[in-house]
Amino acid sequence: MALETAKSDDRVATLARQIAMHVAAASPQYLERGQVPAEVLEREKEIYRAKAKESGKPDNIIEKILDGQVNKFYGEICLIEQAYVIDPDQKVGKVVEALGKELGGEVKLAGFVRFQLGEGIERRKTISRPKWPR
Repeated sequence: MALETAKSDDRVATLARQIAMHVAAASPQYLERGQVPAEVLEREKEIYRAKAKESGKPDNIIEKILDGQVNKFYGEICLIEQAYVIDPDQKVGKVVEALGKELGGEVKLAGFVRFQLGEGIERRKTISRPKWPR
């Protein structure tokens, strides 16, 4: 978890720990919208478009539905736009921004890294042999 600020305060460290717990619980994939690859976004749009067409919606309505679904998608995968686990009425980005205002300086969420238990561990595959009755 990386928070950037010129201010030194215990509240910054506390917020960093809380956001780290949020990252562990909510599994964001990207920090912000600009980091989402175009192909990932297009794949999601095609899925939403196909669902809307199956329901028989007209094209102008489909585009409005698509905008709403894309915003919801961003809210699920982008850390800054996720509902904060500790206070679900607020977004993570707004919580960081509010701390900056409290401290009288800018606090910026610079990045994060999330590790999954067992990730990157190579497992040895064993072939089990049937046990024949003797």
